[in-house]
Amino acid sequence: MKKILSVIVVAFLVANIFSVAVSAENEENVLSVSGDYTVVAVADEAFVSIGVKTNNIDYKLCQEENKIKMNSIINAIKALGIDERYIKTTQYNSVPIYEYIKTEEYTGIYHEGTYYNKRILKEYQITHMIRVMLTDVSLVGRLIDITVENGVNELNSVQFSLSKPKQHELYLQALEGASKRAQDKAGVLAKSFGITSIKIKNISAGSIMPYDNYTYNAVAPKALGGGGMDFEGSNTNITSGEIQVTATVNIVYTY
Repeated sequence: MKKILSVIVVAFLVANIFSVAVSAENEENVLSVSGDYTVVAVADEAFVSIGVKTNNIDYKLCQEENKIKMNSIINAIKALGIDERYIKTTQYNSVPIYEYIKTEEYTGIYHEGTYYNKRILKEYQITHMIRVMLTDVSLVGRLIDITVENGVNELNSVQFSLSKPKQHELYLQALEGASKRAQDKAGVLAKSFGITSIKIKNISAGSIMPYDNYTYNAVAPKALGGGGMDFEGSNTNITSGEIQVTATVNIVYTY
């Protein structure tokens, strides 16, 4: 019985030694590298958020005034050659505005009495916001000017971006550059450490999508009768600057 047990133990030890040897042989040395590359371009799309806010104690007149102004604005936008499908309503709402007046009415609630503020309707306010997409970014300044001239008194923001076809084109360029940088790094490392042969095990890629936002901030000066922009002269000067498209590549090699 003891002899049989000894044989089993020896066989188990041999099996374990063989397993460790096989694992050691199959274990892979890994070299991981990454590369990134950025392509710079000028925006080919712009999104302008503008609107009309009207106030009137008569709700119907408030709505009518808002409608007339917005129709005038949309017609002015179309006159620039912008198709109606690029004009989208993003907000339409109305709210009552109240004011509080101190009354001389004695409530008699407390020992010495007190006064209370009476809430009365001051007016109604209607806001209609639209978002205009421009495929010609040079029209941004002119769009702002002409819409303010036709009743816009809310300018929220101007956002510049790249169209999807342009994004794809530039991303492929960036991806090519990032791939080359990653491979160059792998080659330098392999040479530095005397590694004669490397083989790709895994490749992954990522990107940083372009986005640029210029906040125009606040109410149009002309609509308020104030200064700040020369509407009689050249167009309001708003430029997109540069937008970056970045690609990243991660490569895992074995050797």
